[in-house]
Amino acid sequence: MRPTGIHLFGLRYWSAALSADVGRSDRRLLVKYDPRDLARIFVRRPSGNFVEARYADVTLPSITLHEALTARRTLLAKGRREVDTRAIVRTAMAQRELVDAATRKTARLSPVADELLSSWIGRHAAFYSVPPLVMLRHCLPEASALRAADLHLSSDRKSAWPRCSPPSRPQCAE
Repeated sequence: MRPTGIHLFGLRYWSAALSADVGRSDRRLLVKYDPRDLARIFVRRPSGNFVEARYADVTLPSITLHEALTARRTLLAKGRREVDTRAIVRTAMAQRELVDAATRKTARLSPVADELLSSWIGRHAAFYSVPPLVMLRHCLPEASALRAADLHLSSDRKSAWPRCSPPSRPQCAE
């Protein structure tokens, strides 16, 4: 613990309850945290009690441990020498907005109840502008043909999909 607070993962935390402990002990402090919410941590005081400490700047939004580590790595990779709490949180929020925007832009096909596998493959193949056999091999590499996916192909779709010949059978000698 430093006079400026507790530093963990590049983030700075503070609690008024810990101000009496600054400089009193050289021992390491036990810190507990939720990796899904780094806005607060719990610090064990020398007396054994746990005290909640929050970001030193309480106006900052909560981020996850993964976001904090990724943001810190990104800032260091860009050549930043000093990485403070505000920069880490701002970078994490910018990365979160990029992911959210990409997720909103990603087209999704809604599921169809009781859909056959062959129609699902045909629908997705049309959506991604690839031949149905390519989609089939992508989804089921071991399948050799769409007819193998199911036996209920509609007559209008049979001609659009590749034809397969049945596997050859060995001749039996009589």
